[in-house]
Amino acid sequence: MTLLYIDTTDNKTAEAVLVSGQNTISEKFSEMPHAEDFAAALKKFLASKKLKLKDLDRIAVRVGPGFFSRVRTGVVAANALAYGLNIPVVPVRGRVDYKKIQNSKGQRMAAPFYGAKPHITKSKKR
Repeated sequence: MTLLYIDTTDNKTAEAVLVSGQNTISEKFSEMPHAEDFAAALKKFLASKKLKLKDLDRIAVRVGPGFFSRVRTGVVAANALAYGLNIPVVPVRGRVDYKKIQNSKGQRMAAPFYGAKPHITKSKKR
């Protein structure tokens, strides 16, 4: 079973972790890619490990708490991948236990947890 874990809750970095059996490979993106670039960054990470999206059996995502845009980016990417690949997504809060995630049934979608009301500014009138 191959699991992809996504964590975008940090304000400056993102992390992708591949877990297959007892093997764990982690990649930190020193600069958090923009939402539109994140899927491409994940695909490049998988390709560097000689894997394709179709090789994934499960997606896990840290659902928060964190910054609104960062949490949303990770959760949307995980939900889209899980939906497109027809595999379960496992929402994660707190400490990550990869063995527990691998054995988790998962669900169709993960919901974000921001820890507070999102602070979204109104657009400026021109």
